[in-house]
Amino acid sequence: GLVGGGAGGGGGLELDVQLLALGAQSFSEEFEAARQQATGLQVQLRRMEQEAEAKIAAKTARIAQLEQDLVEAKRPAALEAESELATELKEALERASRAERRAEELEARQQGFES
Repeated sequence: GLVGGGAGGGGGLELDVQLLALGAQSFSEEFEAARQQATGLQVQLRRMEQEAEAKIAAKTARIAQLEQDLVEAKRPAALEAESELATELKEALERASRAERRAEELEARQQGFES
């Protein structure tokens, strides 16, 4: 009884060890598969990042080109607007100086009346 029990116990332990070994093996296989999948995903992600960066660079270049086109298209209009503004400013300054002279004349006349 005792000997048989002992042998049976030993057999059970051996079976546990084999199951553990099998479990470890299947775990390491699953782990390896997961690692390969992760590596694949990293490669995919890196490719997507590079594509996105390339698209951003292309869009940035396009925006710069559009801005340049806009500047060139605006140049004649901007010069025209600038000269109109300059004319308006000059006229406004002339009106202001005339008004100032008029105010000085009125002030001088008023002083003349007071004395």
